[in-house]
Amino acid sequence: MAVKKNEDITIKSPKKREFRDIFITKVRGHKEEDEQFVGLNGKNYLIQKGKRVSIPVEVYNVIMTSEKAKEEAQDYTDYVIDPNNQGMEF
Repeated sequence: MAVKKNEDITIKSPKKREFRDIFITKVRGHKEEDEQFVGLNGKNYLIQKGKRVSIPVEVYNVIMTSEKAKEEAQDYTDYVIDPNNQGMEF
């Protein structure tokens, strides 16, 4: 008669998701959506504007990276328009 050995099976629980609070300003006078769309790894998120919301840290990082890129693009545009602008060096 064969004896079946009990094996210790370790079941990994899913990682606890980290969240961050964010407030995306809703610009008055502009016709824009009430939500900010963010797509990440095949998942889509709509972040409500004009209200503090809690979002996954990965989505927060995407938004912050996007904002930084917008600022750098604006700085470059300002520099091209006025090379004597002291804000940036290229």
